[in-house]
Amino acid sequence: MKSAVRKFLFLIILLFFFSACTLTTEKIVQKEEAKLTKLEEAQARLNEGNLYYKDGKYELALKSFNKAIEMYPALAEAFYSRGSLYAMKGDSGLALSDYNRAIKINPKYAEAYYNRAVLYLQLNDYDSALYDFSKTIEINPNDAEAYYSRGFIYMKKGSYNSAISDLKKAVEINPKLPAAYFNLALIYEKKGNFDLAIANYSRTIELDSGNAKAYLNRGNLYFKKGKYRLAISDYTKAIKIKPYYEQAYYNRGTAYQKIGEFDLSIKDFDKVMELKEK
Repeated sequence: MKSAVRKFLFLIILLFFFSACTLTTEKIVQKEEAKLTKLEEAQARLNEGNLYYKDGKYELALKSFNKAIEMYPALAEAFYSRGSLYAMKGDSGLALSDYNRAIKINPKYAEAYYNRAVLYLQLNDYDSALYDFSKTIEINPNDAEAYYSRGFIYMKKGSYNSAISDLKKAVEINPKLPAAYFNLALIYEKKGNFDLAIANYSRTIELDSGNAKAYLNRGNLYFKKGKYRLAISDYTKAIKIKPYYEQAYYNRGTAYQKIGEFDLSIKDFDKVMELKEK
């Protein structure tokens, strides 16, 4: 009898337990479904905001980003997008705050590190920018622009070997990055390696034929190597791109002097004086 009662009571306990588990599970599922719905709604608002942003409707974009964050405060992408909008509007403090929040939510958010690095760069905080570009590369080792940007900072800080390493890596990943070749040329020129500098200015020009500064700089190196006619050709191309390029007229006038073309030299120096008076 006792055994039968014990079995009966045990069955009741089991039924109660499974009933409670079912209720608890149902509540958990409902809670997760509600959370998923909120996330989906927030994502929809975020997508809406990104479309407004692309269309230049910045106030509407901001409202959508705010709504997405209000609906789902753990949506890192919403803070990232709003931060990008603030950065575009010049609100550095608000942008920085949003990038910080995005990274706090998702510490592996490479794009947020990259954008925060660009912001630090604009604020002349090179050390913070360097850290964030390094984090970007750590998370995404194939980010050519991050290597380029970190190389640019190394160049600014005078760490030329580190800069060369990063800029070479940038063009290894993306061979069509003219700014990286241009900066490599600048560094090689500073180090006195004119042949490598000329090669990199030439690659810059191949990719960006409208780069007057690259023509001017390559012309200067040809001038230093005594190749005056090549220098004149480059100065002329620089002037064609930028008709009021005072430095190019002056340098071409000097090159004309070197080859005995004094009338052309005087004409260029007159042009320099004319531009100075404007």
